[in-house]
Amino acid sequence: TKQFEQATSLGYGGASIAKPGECIVTLRLGYADGLPRSLAVGGQIIVSGERCPIVGAIGMNFTMIRVPYGVTVRQGDEALVLGDAPGVALDEVAGRAGTIPHQLITSLSALSARPSV
Repeated sequence: TKQFEQATSLGYGGASIAKPGECIVTLRLGYADGLPRSLAVGGQIIVSGERCPIVGAIGMNFTMIRVPYGVTVRQGDEALVLGDAPGVALDEVAGRAGTIPHQLITSLSALSARPSV
């Protein structure tokens, strides 16, 4: 978890910019765990009950999310990637990823069963 004091490029090739005051969280979950790289645009993960957009490119072993202002996130908080909630429902995530639900489910590894901050 990092709060930036100045504008900073994020991820491979600086695909996204963190604005001053923004909180960016790095999750230990990436495309090696089955998270589609296509979710870098429009993907969301729920942390502390809040939908957090994925920012930057999804890495092999990590993904960054932007936490809304005023939301407190601590190391060890659960991150909901797929679940029964708006923004992370299986059909919704599969649609954003440009795939079908079955492919998404079978791509996820056992390592991704309980990602945390």
